[in-house]
Amino acid sequence: MVMMSTTREQLFFFISYVLIVGLVLSNIVLTVLLDEFLCSVSREKERSQEELEAEVEACRISGVLDPLSASLTRFNDANDLRAQIADTFKLLDDDGSGGLDFAEFKDRVQTLPTSTPIYLMRDDFDVITQGGVLLNQNDEFGGKEFQSMMRGELLRFAQRQGSYALQESNSKEMKAMILMLKLMTLNIEKIESSMTTRAGSLRCHVQNSNKAILARLAIIRDVRQKACASGVSNIRFNIERGGVEEGGMGRD
Repeated sequence: MVMMSTTREQLFFFISYVLIVGLVLSNIVLTVLLDEFLCSVSREKERSQEELEAEVEACRISGVLDPLSASLTRFNDANDLRAQIADTFKLLDDDGSGGLDFAEFKDRVQTLPTSTPIYLMRDDFDVITQGGVLLNQNDEFGGKEFQSMMRGELLRFAQRQGSYALQESNSKEMKAMILMLKLMTLNIEKIESSMTTRAGSLRCHVQNSNKAILARLAIIRDVRQKACASGVSNIRFNIERGGVEEGGMGRD
């Protein structure tokens, strides 16, 4: 009887031990599998997000000098921006000649410490130099032209970034602010265009007026020379009518 009781107790112990160990191990295995599953799902989400961001980035229209424009966005005021652009031009103009042509600019812009290298093509160079308007007779641009060039590139870069943020933002407040900034930019461009047109008209008017005055002065000079040669005196000049009146004749 004692042997049977001991055997039953041992059998009960081993069975209980196997069941408990099996339960613990199954929980451990389940935990490991669940953790691996969650990690796999997380990696898949990250991969999908990266692919989505890559697709969005591929759909974005970017300028060739966007990496350089991005490095100039940390300015405090107009003087600071002017100084940053001037320092950048000094880095590009390493020989100190004061001018850069396409070949020099193409090679040296790749040496700038931008986030990504800049590879410039001839068509890109023609666009950023406004079709050659910013170039001199040697097909080079200087520090002053580089200021105009980079300010234009920076403005276009900011406009593109604002458009991307407007499309991708989920915040209504942010979208409203960006839209207002875009409208303000349009109004500023309209005012600048109007002022440029008026300045051009005024310049043409002044030039025409100067030409008319010079022509009348030339007529007066010619008449005086003829009068002196023929001995005519008492000549009156009517500037408003643009003519000459002879008040009398006299000879020495």
